[in-house]
Amino acid sequence: MNSRLFFLLVFASITTAISAQTTITGEVLDSLTKKGEPYATIRVYKNKNSEKPIAMWVTDTDGRFSQTVTAQGNFFISFNSMGRREIVRRISLGADKDKVDLGTLLFQDDTKQMEGVTVVAQKPLVKMETDKMTYDVQNDVDSKTNTVLDMLRKVPMVTVDGQDNITVNGQSSFKVYVDGKPNIMFSANPSQIFKSMPASSVKSIEVVTNPGARFDAEGTGGVLNIMMNHVNGQKTFTNGYNGNINATVGNKGSRGAAFVSGQQGKFTYSVNLMYGRGKSKDTEIFMKRTAPDGSTMDYYQTASGENRSPWAM
Repeated sequence: MNSRLFFLLVFASITTAISAQTTITGEVLDSLTKKGEPYATIRVYKNKNSEKPIAMWVTDTDGRFSQTVTAQGNFFISFNSMGRREIVRRISLGADKDKVDLGTLLFQDDTKQMEGVTVVAQKPLVKMETDKMTYDVQNDVDSKTNTVLDMLRKVPMVTVDGQDNITVNGQSSFKVYVDGKPNIMFSANPSQIFKSMPASSVKSIEVVTNPGARFDAEGTGGVLNIMMNHVNGQKTFTNGYNGNINATVGNKGSRGAAFVSGQQGKFTYSVNLMYGRGKSKDTEIFMKRTAPDGSTMDYYQTASGENRSPWAM
C-alpha cells in the first residue's frame, strides 16, 4: 500500500467518524392517562455516571421528539420531567445507523418519600408557569458553541424556518424584550441580531404568550424576553447597532431607504429615512369621444414633470 492510498483511507475513516449522524425519535407518555408529556428534558451521555451530556433537547407539546445527534458508539439517554421517575435507555449510534426509534416511553410519578433524604436532580431545560415558558439556555450544552438563533430552534412555541424567519406562537408579529424591558434594536430585525449573538451571553429565553400590563404587546403573538448573563453586574452583550440600506434606480425615477437602530448602555435609538424622486417626460394623453348625434371631440395633452418626497422618522 503506497503512502497516498494510506492517507486517503485514514482521511476517509476520520471523515466518517466526524460526520456520523443519527436521528433519535420516539414519544413519552403518562403511564396512566397515555397523554403526551410536554417539554420533558432529554439528555444523551457517554457514560451513565457522566455529569456532562453530549446533547440535550426537549419533547414537544405532545411528548414526541426527533433530534439528530452527531456521535458514534454506545450511549445512555435519559428522560426527566418534574415529579416523574427518570427513564434511562442504552442506545447505539454510528455511521451504519441513520435512525434510532425508541418507540413509546412511559413516565411514572415519583412517589418516594423525600423526608430526611437529599435528592440530587437534573434541572429541567423548560419551566412552565401560568403566563410564560422559560428555556434554560445556560444549562444547555449547545449554548457554548451556538448562536441565539440556533437556540431558538429548540425553544418550544418558537419556530425558525429555513430563511431564518422567526414566529412566536405561530405568529410573525411579536416583540423582543431584554431583561424585561423593550428593546428597539432587537425588535427591528431579530433574526439578524440573534444570528450574530453568542448563546453563551444569554441566561434564559422567556416566551410570554399572554402578556399583561407589564408587557406593552397588545395585538402581537407574544413576547420574547431575553434574560442576559451578567458578569460583575454588567451584561455580557449590551452595545451594538443594526441597519440596512436599499435603493432602486430606474429610467423614470429613483428611491432609497435606510434604517439604523442601536443600543449603547441604557440608551436605545432608531432612525428611518426614505427618499423618492420621480419624473415624467413627454407624457402624452390622447382621447377621442363620439357623441350619439355623430359629433366627435379629440383631446390631446403632453407634459413633463418631477416630484421629490423625502421622509424621516
